[in-house]
Amino acid sequence: MTARCTLGIWLLAASACSQDYVHVYLQGSNTQLTASPVMVSVAVYGGGARTSFDYIARFRDAGAADTSLKYTDFVLVLDGVTAETEIRATILETPTRWGGDARVRTSGGGKDIFIDLHNAELPMMGTMPLSENKGGTLAPFEDGVVVAWADTAGVTVREEPTPDIPAFRPQVIVPDPGATRVKIASRPVETTIGPDLFALVWRGSDGNLRLRTRRTPNMVSGPIDLGMGSDVHVACARKGGSFDLVTVAQESDGIWATIRDASGVSLARRLVAGPDPVSEIVGVVAAPVDGFVVVLRGAAGPRLVALSVSDDPTGDPRPGISMSGDPLSVALSSDGALLLVAQRQDPDDALMLATYFVGALDQEPPSPQRIAPLSRVATGTLSKVAVSACVIAWPETRDDGSGAIDLRFHHLDARGHPIGDSHLLNAFSGGVHGLPSAACATGARAYTTFVEAMTTDDAHGEVRLRRVPQLQLQP
Repeated sequence: MTARCTLGIWLLAASACSQDYVHVYLQGSNTQLTASPVMVSVAVYGGGARTSFDYIARFRDAGAADTSLKYTDFVLVLDGVTAETEIRATILETPTRWGGDARVRTSGGGKDIFIDLHNAELPMMGTMPLSENKGGTLAPFEDGVVVAWADTAGVTVREEPTPDIPAFRPQVIVPDPGATRVKIASRPVETTIGPDLFALVWRGSDGNLRLRTRRTPNMVSGPIDLGMGSDVHVACARKGGSFDLVTVAQESDGIWATIRDASGVSLARRLVAGPDPVSEIVGVVAAPVDGFVVVLRGAAGPRLVALSVSDDPTGDPRPGISMSGDPLSVALSSDGALLLVAQRQDPDDALMLATYFVGALDQEPPSPQRIAPLSRVATGTLSKVAVSACVIAWPETRDDGSGAIDLRFHHLDARGHPIGDSHLLNAFSGGVHGLPSAACATGARAYTTFVEAMTTDDAHGEVRLRRVPQLQLQP
């Protein structure tokens, strides 16, 4: 069987007949894949061109070199292809949908590529405005996750104790269709039990900022009115400290942080930054010991501001520590020792992940890690970057000339360094994808939410949830 792309650069062949080819093994062990023949859809693109094909496959017993799983395979001949090539495989006609991918670059000679197939994204039965790109919508809670977003019906929450098999429906907790800036946070995952507290903030259509907390087993506080403001962020502290959560609000007279107990009751208030018409809160994290760090943009440039519970509440705001890149998203490492900052680094033309020592922000930080070239990172309404302790996700313009936007992710180690290769987050290739959020749950699991729409001109997109595929290293 042979098929040639209309642009004449790819050839699918039953066997390798050229020196420049890849032998692709699609691997899986789930009975949905192996019990009977399945339809496999493959797309191959790069350098502004694309080809695709479908075939009926019966997964065979392990026996190929370096694979212990059942597999189906094919050969791609890449004669004359100099660009990096994306290989994307999906299986849609099974009860659970599946997807996998790999990026390859050949330099003559054959190469074996092993692609693990993982569960694809799942619908969350909700929509989110494409303009709602300022907050995280996902956090771990107990043994599962909690998802929140601004739906057309209002502020919506969906708790999923078993996110791999979602069973609960979303609930509109505040019927305010004009609500925006929805963000959610939970305590850091420290045990196998999972967080016992999450906090949700948003801006109502009346301009008031609000807070709602939820603790186990079933203690709900709020909504609590935080006053007028243009934006609000939230972070939860580790259990046993002098406060449980902190809200950081952009108000008319500056940016204010308020430390609170688990019910949302205010314990103390601190001025983070004075009035600045171009200031913006990037994020906040709670330090391991009675403090927190706020990441800001403003007239003075991007900076880190560390505050402590013991600070003088009447004192002037601290100047903060300048940052070399443009910060986009923040998170804490799993042990709380490092602040992870996804940032745009123009001199390096790259999306970078910088790390700072939470207990010594003025100490020279380690060198930032390069994540992706800026030329590939999508801009516009879907351009949010998400970072957590274990994974970073970002939007990329697909390299097939279509203008479509995919999401990619990279696993992170305990130091905030990327591990292995990056992979596609959205298994399905239809439409555009963006606005990711990421969370690390118990049991070394990671989850993401994102939005899928037909085009970037759509007002709303469908909310999706996916468990991040496990790290795959090529043999």
